[in-house]
Amino acid sequence: MGPDSEYMFQNGQPADPVATYDQDTYSVWVQTDEEDHVGKQMTIIRDCDSLSRLLELHLYINVISNSHPDFEKEIETSFTLSVGDVHTYKLPPITDNDNNDEPEVLITKMDAQEDKYPPFLLWENNTNTIIFRPKD
Repeated sequence: MGPDSEYMFQNGQPADPVATYDQDTYSVWVQTDEEDHVGKQMTIIRDCDSLSRLLELHLYINVISNSHPDFEKEIETSFTLSVGDVHTYKLPPITDNDNNDEPEVLITKMDAQEDKYPPFLLWENNTNTIIFRPKD
């Protein structure tokens, strides 16, 4: 398989850019955002070798639905804090409805935010809890 290989579905429709070949790892990568591709798809990769012989590779690919993991209920995004008080907020459980990902919470700054978090903000990774300790 090379850069001139032809990728198509069994019905003759082109499968690229759904299926692509990575020459470095000798892997065929399949990715699509089309809901009508969910399910078993027969994909044909067609190419010619150095002796001009036609080569075909027939792959049965099971395309699964994959929505993003999400919190089970809406999370709070606004807090009113008093100096000296300690406020804890445990994030609700996060689940993956498709059961094909292991959800993980990542706390990071937004693009328009300064480089540092406020010094009174703490994150407890083991319990998925945000702790606020405003001192001044």
